[in-house]
Amino acid sequence: PRKGAFMEAEVLVAQQAHHDGLPKEYTCGLRKDSKLLLMVSSSGVRGPDIKASLDELVSALPAADGTANYAKLKLLEIYDPCMLKSSFWNEADDDFNAETGMNYVKLGIKNMTHDLEDNFNYVGPDEEMMDGSWCYNEWTNSSITGGLKDLGFASHAQVSIMDHMMQSGEFEELVRADLGITGSASAEALMGKLQKRPVPSTLKRLIEEADVFAVCGGNPDLGAFVMRAFPGVTELLKKKLEAGRAVYMGRSAGGMVAGSNVAFSYEPTPEMFQNVLSADPMGLGLLPKCIVKPHFKMEAHEAYASALEKGSGLRVARIPNYMALACKSGSCVLQGSPKTGDLKWKNSQGHYYGHLDAVYDDLQGVQRSSS
Repeated sequence: PRKGAFMEAEVLVAQQAHHDGLPKEYTCGLRKDSKLLLMVSSSGVRGPDIKASLDELVSALPAADGTANYAKLKLLEIYDPCMLKSSFWNEADDDFNAETGMNYVKLGIKNMTHDLEDNFNYVGPDEEMMDGSWCYNEWTNSSITGGLKDLGFASHAQVSIMDHMMQSGEFEELVRADLGITGSASAEALMGKLQKRPVPSTLKRLIEEADVFAVCGGNPDLGAFVMRAFPGVTELLKKKLEAGRAVYMGRSAGGMVAGSNVAFSYEPTPEMFQNVLSADPMGLGLLPKCIVKPHFKMEAHEAYASALEKGSGLRVARIPNYMALACKSGSCVLQGSPKTGDLKWKNSQGHYYGHLDAVYDDLQGVQRSSS
């Protein structure tokens, strides 16, 4: 037990959930006549079951003519969740040149400043720092990374929404807010300025022409920030996706952004959550009644998932590594084969205190006020 909102986390309930096994199907608040075509995963397109589910989603697209003919389709890869990682910008980082990773050179960043050297090694009083590790390049083969290159798309483009929407120096403002160097007032001013910005024709055309959107892994809070900071972009994406005219694919953080909120996020700094997002982890809302938890492990996450479900009325979509949740016709089904060890109960704690405490308290307050 620990102090805070999750003091009463139902460990016995979580242990029972372990014995019952993973839920296989979720509705996530979707109607049966929903046209949404969506796949969120922990590890991309790895394994025949996940590939078969993707084929089924793709076959439902108007441009596919009822078959999984990727040669007729255009892919748009979106890499914004990756862009608070040191390895994305810092050429001296050991992971900058990871063969299957993504960085600012590969992505072809044009408008955003990458004069961030003063921030690469910064460590704040609460251990605020740029994110570690690296993000997969989705234009790699599925057998190696779970990527999409070998599926045979007619064309693909790799973009950052922020690079299209931000002016020089604004990303550095965001980084400084994320690291706690500047406060919430600076972050709020930046958010207000960005929310008024129109979508440029180049980005609008890429969105309108794409048949599949693939959102990369990385920092889910940054993904949530992008969807909130650029409502014009969010509206274009949601309008097309909810009409069934494109497939949404989200790996890891990209999958979390699709849900009701990104509550199960612990990589970002406290300032990113408190200052930049104003302690509101709202996601894109494609799955309005589900919180997506990729890389799910029973011993680290089940007690928190059970307590969050009880307090919020939302479902936590538990997606272990090598699994994916595929949604079509209002139903979402878990596919793939997890590692046995990820489903063992070991009675250890997770790492999600800040986000979960805030979400749990907020949802409890909403329930009390409506009762």
